[in-house]
Amino acid sequence: MRNFDLKELFEFKPEQGIVFLKDKQMILFHDIAIDFLKDELIRTLGKDLARGVLTRFGYRCGYHDAKIITKTYGKEIRLLNLGPILHRWRGIGNVLIDKKLEFCKETEHYLVKGRWEKSVEAEHHVDKYGKGKQPVCWISAGYASGFASGFTDLNVICDELTCVGKGDDYCSWELRSVKSWGNLANEKIQYYKVNYNFKDLQTMLAEDRSIDIHRRLTQLVLAGHGVDVIAGTLSEIIKCPVIILNKNLDVIAACNSENIDPDQLISLKNFLSEILQKTGFLQTDVILQYPFFISPIVGGAKFWGYIAVHETVNLSELEMVAIEHACTVCAMDNLKRDATIETELRIKGDLLDYILSLDKGTDPELIDKALRLGYNLSKPHRVMVIDLVGENEKNSSQLSSGFVVEIVKSGVGTLIETMISDSLVAVRKNRIVIILCTDGTGVHSDIAKKIQEWVVSNTPECSVNVTWGRECLEFADYRPSFEDAWQAADIIKNLGQSNKCSGYDELGIYALLWESNNKEKIRGFALSKLGCLLEYDDKNNSSLLKTLEVYLKKNCNLRETAAALYIHVNSLKYRLKRVKQLTGFDFSNEEDRFQSQLSLRLLKTLTGNRKDN
Repeated sequence: MRNFDLKELFEFKPEQGIVFLKDKQMILFHDIAIDFLKDELIRTLGKDLARGVLTRFGYRCGYHDAKIITKTYGKEIRLLNLGPILHRWRGIGNVLIDKKLEFCKETEHYLVKGRWEKSVEAEHHVDKYGKGKQPVCWISAGYASGFASGFTDLNVICDELTCVGKGDDYCSWELRSVKSWGNLANEKIQYYKVNYNFKDLQTMLAEDRSIDIHRRLTQLVLAGHGVDVIAGTLSEIIKCPVIILNKNLDVIAACNSENIDPDQLISLKNFLSEILQKTGFLQTDVILQYPFFISPIVGGAKFWGYIAVHETVNLSELEMVAIEHACTVCAMDNLKRDATIETELRIKGDLLDYILSLDKGTDPELIDKALRLGYNLSKPHRVMVIDLVGENEKNSSQLSSGFVVEIVKSGVGTLIETMISDSLVAVRKNRIVIILCTDGTGVHSDIAKKIQEWVVSNTPECSVNVTWGRECLEFADYRPSFEDAWQAADIIKNLGQSNKCSGYDELGIYALLWESNNKEKIRGFALSKLGCLLEYDDKNNSSLLKTLEVYLKKNCNLRETAAALYIHVNSLKYRLKRVKQLTGFDFSNEEDRFQSQLSLRLLKTLTGNRKDN
C-alpha cells in the first residue's frame, strides 16, 4: 500500500469552486478554523458534550471515506490500510501502526494498535488550554472508528490511551470492535452515541433568562414595591407600554402609556367587560386583542384584574413569558396585601372590641396599644357603620363577613384611611365599623357620601347604607356611639331603604320608636290595623300590603301606583277594594290615610321588611 496513490480520487475545480473526493464534494478548512470550532463548542456546551459532537463529526468523516474506498476498490482486507493514508492526506497528522491488524468477520473480532504523530488537535489544545487530564484527539479517534466501522460493517471503537494533550510523549490508540472490547464496550462507546435528552442551548438560555426575569419581578414584591414598579419593570424588559387594570377595569398602574390612543383603551375595556360578563375572566394565559396582549392576574381561585401590553414591537416567546411572570408577581403582591389586610383587620377587630368594652374612665393600656397601631383616641371620634345590602334575594346570601372583608380588601379600607389617616377600620359580623377621627369637625357626613359613591361604583351587586352615632369625647362615649350607628343601620334596613347616609339623631321618630320600652305594644297597635293584610297575603300568596304601601307613597294616585306595580289600573282598583274590605280604611278620609301610613311605618321600623321576617 506504500505506493498507493489517492490523487486519482481527488478532483479540483477551483474555477467552479468545488473539490471532489471521488463523487463526494469536499470543503477545505484551515486547521485554525477547526480549533476555533472546538473552542466554541467547549465554551458553549462544556467539554463532555463538545467531545461527543467532535467525536461523532470525525466518525462521519471516516465512515464516508471508507464507503468511497469500498465502492471504488472493493473490500479486500489490505485496503483497510488506506484509512491511515487518508488520515494523513486530510492533514490531521501522521499515523503509525504498532500492532498488526487482527480481523475476523465471522467472530466479529477486530484489533489494531498505533500512534498519531504531529496531531493538530493535541498541539492546538496544549497551546490554548495547556495540558489536561484527558485525551483530546477527539476528531482523530472518531475518524479512525468511522473508517474501520464503514469498511468492516462492524461497530469499531477507537480509544486514545496516551495523548500529547495531557502531557504524554505521543498519542497512542487502540481500535477494537464492540465485541472485542467486551465488558468495557459501554464505557468506550459513550461519546459515539447521540444523546438528545439534554436541552438545546437556545432553550437553556431562554430558561435562564426567564428565571432571571421572574427573580427580578419577584424581588420587587419582596422589597415591598407595588404594581407601579412592576408595570415599569415589565415595560423596561419587553420595551412596550404596559397597563395594569383591576377587576373593575380601572387603570391602577401604567408605564409609557402616553401614546396609547384613548379610543383603543375604551375598546380594550369594552372587550374585557364582555369577557367578565360571560366567563368571569380570561381562561387563557395570554390573548391578543389588537393592539394589546392581555393576561389575567389570577392566584388560586381569586381574580384581581389584567395586565395589558400595547404591542409596539414584535414580542418574542420569552417576552410573552415575561408578561405571564408579571401577572404571577402581581397575584403574589395582591395575596401579600390581602394577608396583611386580614391580619390588620383581626388586630383592629380586637382593638375595637376592647374600646367598646369600656363604659367609663380612661385606660392607659388601651391608649398605648392604640398609639402603637397609629390611632390617637384622645382626639374626638365618631363610630360609623357601613351596611352592605344585597340588591335582591339571590345575592343577599353573599353578604357574609367574608364577603365584607373582600370589600375592605378591594379598596374601601384604603379609601377611608387615605381620607382620614387616624381612622380605625374593622369588620364586625357582616358590617364594616369605622372609628372615624373627626377632630371636632363635620367631616363624617362628607366621608359617608364618598364611601357610598365608591361602593355603588365598584360593587354593583350591592347597595350601601352608611350610618353614624354621637361624637365620642371620652372613652365612655364609644359604646353608645357604636350602638347608635348600628341601630341606625338596622332601622334603615328595616324601612327597606338603600344607599342612604344618616346619623342616628337624624332618624327622628324612628329612633324614638326604636328606643321605646313599649315596642310590643306599638307593634300590637300596628298589627291591629294591618295584621289582617299580612294574614291574607300569607294565605293567598298575594301582595295587598305592598300595594297599600306603594299607593300611599304615590299620594293615592291610581295611574302612578299601577305603573310602579306593573299592573293594570283595574287590577289595582280590585286590590284596593279588598284592602278596604279587610281593614275598613277609607282612603278618601285623611285620618284613615294617616292611620294606615303610621301603621306601615311602625311595622317596618320594629319588624323590618315582611319578606325578611
